[in-house]
Amino acid sequence: MISMEDILIKFQSVSKTYEGWKTALKNIDMEIRKGEFIFLVGPSGAGKTTLLKLLWREEEPSSGVIFISGYSSMEKDKKRIAELRQKLGIVFEDLKLMRNKTLEENLSFPLRILGKKEKFIRAKVAELLSIFSLYPKRKVIPEKLSAGEKKKFAIARAVINEPMIILADEPFGGLDEKFSDEVLDFFKDMNLKGTTVLLASHRADLVEQFKGKILKLENGEIKR
Repeated sequence: MISMEDILIKFQSVSKTYEGWKTALKNIDMEIRKGEFIFLVGPSGAGKTTLLKLLWREEEPSSGVIFISGYSSMEKDKKRIAELRQKLGIVFEDLKLMRNKTLEENLSFPLRILGKKEKFIRAKVAELLSIFSLYPKRKVIPEKLSAGEKKKFAIARAVINEPMIILADEPFGGLDEKFSDEVLDFFKDMNLKGTTVLLASHRADLVEQFKGKILKLENGEIKR
């Protein structure tokens, strides 16, 4: 039996309709436990990105409620939303990087907001850049990276503050098979350390070899 304390994310009758457009999500009910690794799959337009944006609070549900670790989508207080976002690591297709800052500066920024000491920041930044083979490019801006390097760097940025939850939207885009395997292994390692991972992808080859939980979205609905 699952204890309520084990439930990290809960969708309760959640729907999302964009003005002048179709309904992206329809009456979603689901629960995600602490420490789960979930592949969110489905064709383009199925609602995967919308679901992740609702969790990040970039979008708001048209109806229903989302609960995340003591936070509710009904809360509008900007401070509370900022607190929630500090617990989330996001990897979206638009990357959300500070384009005029170097790789080091991009990674250092969220740690300085959290009040970490400079010695810790330097060590953590060097560690992550080395993991993704980007340390030699630490002084360049993201625009100078290849598509694959940008994606790897976006993942490094997402996990720099050791988030409670990782939300990754098509994190394998622009990566070859070798790098895709490395990124998936990295997410698995994060999950083994206790991080909950929700990863949206249409990569059937990776999903087929995945041994964890799979949620399938079709036309905005979860298929059981």
